[in-house]
Amino acid sequence: MILVQKSESEVSTFEAKGGNQGGNSPHEVSTCDNRQNEKKLQDLSVWIGANEGGNLLGISVQAMRKRCKKAFKPEKYVKKQDGLTVRQVRKNGGLQYEILLSSLPDFAQVEYWKAHHEQKQMTGIEIARRDEEFRRRGEIADWNKEVALLRHRVLKAYLRFVAEAPPKMTMVYKKRFCELFNEGVFKELQDTRRKVKRVSYQTLDNWKKALDEAEGDTFALATRFGRSKGKTMVSDAEAKLLRRFALLPNKMTIAEVINLVKRELNLQGVPVSASDSTLRRWLHDFRAENYHLWTMARDGIKALNDFCLPYIVRKIEEIEVGDILVADGHTFNFDILNPLTGRPVRMTLVLVFDMRSSMPVGWEIAPTENTQAIAMAMFRAIRAIGFVPRIFYLDNGRAFRGKFFNKVNDFSSSELPGLFERLKSFGYLDTMFAWAYHGQSKTVERFFGVLNQFEKQVSSYRGNSIENKVARLHRNEKLHALLYERFTGGSTPHATDIHGALIEWFEEYANTPKGRNSGLGGRKPIDVFNESRDRVRSAQGFAERRIEDNRLRFLMMAAEQRAVYRNGIKLFGRHYWHDSLYGYEFGQKRFVVRYDLMDVSRVWVFDESGERLLCEAAAGEFENVHPAARLLGSREDEERLAGVIERKQGFKQATVHMAKDFFRAEELLDGKALPPVKKPKKAAAEKSGTDDIPEELRIENIRLPD
Repeated sequence: MILVQKSESEVSTFEAKGGNQGGNSPHEVSTCDNRQNEKKLQDLSVWIGANEGGNLLGISVQAMRKRCKKAFKPEKYVKKQDGLTVRQVRKNGGLQYEILLSSLPDFAQVEYWKAHHEQKQMTGIEIARRDEEFRRRGEIADWNKEVALLRHRVLKAYLRFVAEAPPKMTMVYKKRFCELFNEGVFKELQDTRRKVKRVSYQTLDNWKKALDEAEGDTFALATRFGRSKGKTMVSDAEAKLLRRFALLPNKMTIAEVINLVKRELNLQGVPVSASDSTLRRWLHDFRAENYHLWTMARDGIKALNDFCLPYIVRKIEEIEVGDILVADGHTFNFDILNPLTGRPVRMTLVLVFDMRSSMPVGWEIAPTENTQAIAMAMFRAIRAIGFVPRIFYLDNGRAFRGKFFNKVNDFSSSELPGLFERLKSFGYLDTMFAWAYHGQSKTVERFFGVLNQFEKQVSSYRGNSIENKVARLHRNEKLHALLYERFTGGSTPHATDIHGALIEWFEEYANTPKGRNSGLGGRKPIDVFNESRDRVRSAQGFAERRIEDNRLRFLMMAAEQRAVYRNGIKLFGRHYWHDSLYGYEFGQKRFVVRYDLMDVSRVWVFDESGERLLCEAAAGEFENVHPAARLLGSREDEERLAGVIERKQGFKQATVHMAKDFFRAEELLDGKALPPVKKPKKAAAEKSGTDDIPEELRIENIRLPD
């Protein structure tokens, strides 16, 4: 609300709705100078005519009047037009518009004071000081300008409220305004409370004084703090020691750095001029301005790469499913029974991740860290997508090799690239290796963080760090250990159980929409996978990328060299049999056996070179037969026993026929080619038979007991 002086002006209010005591009335409000002097309230505003305002803004008088008319509308148009504050006053027998000088831009205010008759009476030094003050106010930060504008609104409401006070009630009205404002009663001033929390009448009077001294410049109400930013009271000696101790690799805390600096200066006999708070602020500012140096000196190159260096954003839309498959390893945060030893261990998950769809397409759970796990995961990934990928992306960092594949010094010098080279005839391009200590290169790293949700659902979960270790693993947690034993019965999940649970969790993950800011744009991974794979299948040259399963067997790297025995190849405490393994001398002939740890019911047998597939052997063909199937067993036991006997008799008959065929081929069955057999002479035989047998052992002298 703007008060009209000496009954000369008609007022329109548009700042505060229903401020107080009918203050929004459009009728004349009369005051007098002696009343204002009695209340010690001075006019804080300078008003100029529309003509002068148009000249300052460089527009015509008609345009200026239109803007004033638009600003001077009913209360629903309270927001000022172009920031102007306008009133109507009676002059020359009519109503004319006047504009608040402080509502004009800074350049217009400067021009006003330079051209005003009061300004002409000022000396050159005073003019320079005024110009410098306007320049300084123009350099105020944007957030500080906002504070000044909000304070100006509160101050105007305060002055309007106090102006309504009867004589000798000014102090009461001042205190009452502050109480109402601090309680949030003024709805029109609610938005100012985000910066102006609480006020007192002393503060408001100081704001008014500052505004009067600045001749109505709103920015005079800006806060004082922050204007000396960049200046410091820290000496060069103190700054040098602060840098030296703060950048040590020992990673001292700021408090420790300050104590060392003070002790060092005391030993040198140099007084410490700055306080602890000043030294602390200097260190905070130094870290903020030199964060790259701070991070490199204290945390190393990996931290510099993770937190300071710019990161490269891939445009995933440029590739399709199967163009890039990323492989990485992750040690499970729960125990699994080792299928080889039967002991609980934290096994390793080797995962193959499609970069385009963020889908896990192949994996292997391995008890030991070797390149076979990668090859098996790649084998499954190729079978899942249905064609050969263009690029395999592997982590070649020392940390990954040391953690997951400690027997491999360098993937690029291992047998993996040689195996992948054989896929080039099916559209495979090359194998890429990620930078060392650069986790951002592999998109699968983020997925391993999401995988922790699955790990927490396993009964043998241990925690993903020392800090997050489950209670039963802490010292003297007998109750939690007892609860775990009763809950699990002392059993540990088997690898096959985890394999099946992973399949279900992967399906749930694939059907869950991702964030809108992700590479999938809020879509499900399975939808992106299917659409992209359909485009690949319909593209020209797709037939060249297809490969049959038997051509992929070479990816299953040699796990064991085993000999053949009567019941086949012995592995994992079981015998694996195929009819083609019959006939070898047991223990003498050795083959390359490749197998999948997640499916030990069968193995693939290759020749000694490991290149040519001989057969697929199944486990337990002649094992687990009921000892009395006909009498004590079930029908299935009888059928199994009959089948085993029939197969055994079949091998026997086949071998006999093979021998007969051989004998016939050699003409041995007719007796023509048999070597001559000399018959002993009858006399010699009789003599030898009579003389050589003792008397008591002759048949006619032997008697059976009664």
